[in-house]
Amino acid sequence: MVHAPTMTATVIPHVLRAARRAGIDLAPVVARLRLPASPTFEDRVPLSLIADFWEASMRLIRDPWFPIRAAAIPEHEELSLLGMYCQAQATLGDALRMMARYWLLVTDAYLMSASTGREQVVIAFDTPASIERLGVQCQVEFVVCDMVGGIERATGGIRPLDVAIAHRRPEAGGAPPWPAGTELRFAARRTEIVYARPAWERRLQGAKPELARALQPKLDMMLSEAEGRITTPDRVRMALPELLRAGRPNGPRVARRLSTSWRTLQRQLAAAGTTFRALLDETRFRFASESLGQTPIKVVAQRLGYSDERAFDRAFRRWAGTSPMNFCRTVHHKSRVRGARQRLPSAVVRRQAHAGSARLAR
Repeated sequence: MVHAPTMTATVIPHVLRAARRAGIDLAPVVARLRLPASPTFEDRVPLSLIADFWEASMRLIRDPWFPIRAAAIPEHEELSLLGMYCQAQATLGDALRMMARYWLLVTDAYLMSASTGREQVVIAFDTPASIERLGVQCQVEFVVCDMVGGIERATGGIRPLDVAIAHRRPEAGGAPPWPAGTELRFAARRTEIVYARPAWERRLQGAKPELARALQPKLDMMLSEAEGRITTPDRVRMALPELLRAGRPNGPRVARRLSTSWRTLQRQLAAAGTTFRALLDETRFRFASESLGQTPIKVVAQRLGYSDERAFDRAFRRWAGTSPMNFCRTVHHKSRVRGARQRLPSAVVRRQAHAGSARLAR
């Protein structure tokens, strides 16, 4: 069974507080989606449910920049166990290394890394498989902006050189309400935050080595449990979307991304009853099915690394038993039916539902 990506539920209080500032009560949304109203860092929620939460919130708030406004509000009681641990580190470099090490406690939907070179520090976020969803894009924007704001507060004012988001810009006028005084770029090659090299050695204002030592055993235990829930195929699924986006989805690159050898990865996948090719096809099909209907077929084929539409058409028929064009027609038809039902008066919808139930009973 394919693992359903999850993440910590601590984003929920952030969104609720930001919505209250905008005069919107999201408590009914939380109740309807059966989300925890006061979650802890250890509470896990499917990423798809968090996306539902963002999308329902965006429909009510009607502000395309709401995820960024929410991230601009400093943390209070929502500061997570991992957040406290990272802020207790001696330097920003130490904090970023620990964040990358324990990232699986934040989400198993995509990877995060931190690296340093001669001139720059780069914090990179892989592309989630379901990035075409508005709710997932909102979550990515929130995570990136929240990290920038957290770093600025922890270091006493360090700001990034560049902040880039891989997905497209929201349909909104004006500049983003960016809290850090740095231009936010969309449709970039990769989602990343870039700092000048000296930032890596910058001491954190809240450095507390004794607190870090006290928290680490708990985090290690949580990480061990999280790793036990994730199989090798799941790890490959986490790494593939970003490599697909970069046009380099081959086995050796995935192995390097997962800090193992290609031969070892092949053995582990075989032991799990699958192959790299099967996982690549599965990821391509998931990406294609989420994109078709919103993105031209030619663009989807190019993003998935196919040389032309004919090669993509053959592959898609093998996965879905139908052509991409027919799949798009089905998506459009379902969307029109759904939209028509949403425009009907509620009494009409109830009568139709009653009639359908009566037919089933007969």
